[in-house]
Amino acid sequence: MEHSLQYEWTFWSTRTNVIKQVRSAEMWTQKVANIYTVTSLEEFWSVFNNLKNPSQLPTRGDYFFFKKGINPAWEDPVNAQGGAWQVTIPNPLSADDIWTDLLIALVGCQFQEGMEEICGTALGSRKNGIRLAVWTKGTEAAKVVPLGNMLKREVVKTKEPLVFQKHLVEGTEGPLFTAE
Repeated sequence: MEHSLQYEWTFWSTRTNVIKQVRSAEMWTQKVANIYTVTSLEEFWSVFNNLKNPSQLPTRGDYFFFKKGINPAWEDPVNAQGGAWQVTIPNPLSADDIWTDLLIALVGCQFQEGMEEICGTALGSRKNGIRLAVWTKGTEAAKVVPLGNMLKREVVKTKEPLVFQKHLVEGTEGPLFTAE
C-alpha cells in the first residue's frame, strides 16, 4: 500500500559539467535536470535515499525540490512575483540533517497555511557553506513572515540569519524580512 502525498513533488539537480556561468533563462534550462516526480511517501524515500547528501555535493552543485509543474527558475510564472527565505549553513554536515528535516516537513505538509504559498526549496553547495532557500509565490508579509518564523524555529534551527528576498532583485537590495 502506498501513501499518497497531498502535493506531487519533483526532484531536480544542476549538471555541474554542462554550463559554468549561467547568463540567461535558456542557459539555466540547459543546466537543470529533472530527476523524478514523487507522488507517494514510498517514492519520496526511494529517490531521496539514492541522492548524495548535501555535504557530498561538489561546489556549485544544487538540488531543488519543487511542487510538480513549477520549474526551479525565477522566470517560472508561479515564482516570478515571489521570493525566498534564505540561509547559509557554514557546516555542510549540519546541512544534511536540515535538508532532510525540511523535505520531510514539505512532503508532510507541516507548514499548515503556508503550504499554498510554498513553491519549493533549493539547496546549493558553495565555498562558504550550504545555501538553503524556500521559495514562495508571493512576497506579502502576512503570508511569508509566519512561514519564515516557523521555518526558523521548527526546521532550520540555526543561529545563522534566515532572510527573505524577492527573486528578481536578489543581491541588489537588502532583505525584506528576517525570521525570528
